[in-house]
Amino acid sequence: MRHLMSAISMAAAVAVFMSQHALSDGVPYDGVRTSVLSYNWSGFYAGAHLGGTWGTTTAEDLLGYNAIGDTWDADTSGFVAGVQAGYNWQWGALLFGIEGDVGDLDVHGKGTTTFAPVGFDTSSQAEAGFYLTMRGRLGFVADHWLLYGTGGYIGADTRVSVLDACNVTPPCGRSTIDARDQSFRSGWTAGGGIETF
Repeated sequence: MRHLMSAISMAAAVAVFMSQHALSDGVPYDGVRTSVLSYNWSGFYAGAHLGGTWGTTTAEDLLGYNAIGDTWDADTSGFVAGVQAGYNWQWGALLFGIEGDVGDLDVHGKGTTTFAPVGFDTSSQAEAGFYLTMRGRLGFVADHWLLYGTGGYIGADTRVSVLDACNVTPPCGRSTIDARDQSFRSGWTAGGGIETF
């Protein structure tokens, strides 16, 4: 009987100790182990962005003012600023979404012909301003981290010009060819990134 009472006393002491330990973090211990739910990325979001851009445009002489097939490149660069918005659906660790943005590319660049006989007198210039995109998004979620890829439509207001000073090769003399075009052009865009909070 004394051994039984000692065992009961020991069990009671252990039970009191365990209950005190479980309450030490402010959460009662109910004998069931629970885990904190992972963050859910589903829903609407919006924001702003600021960055830089760079690229290359190519001009080609199709009519033979210099030489048919003469080509040269113009390196373009500039700042990007705009706003974006989208909506995500999370299914387990996978994320599906749609998003779009509008902003200003502020891209510009200039290049000159590499055809030596014309004295490098022909140049082209390219610029881009207002742009918008509409893209799909596919990602992998790991709690507070999101790794994703995105791709879809992009449209941009572009301005291009070609200037031929025509001051070296006869019979041009000192005449000038100045051609310009401004239009809204469409294409595709793709990218990816990592997000966290």
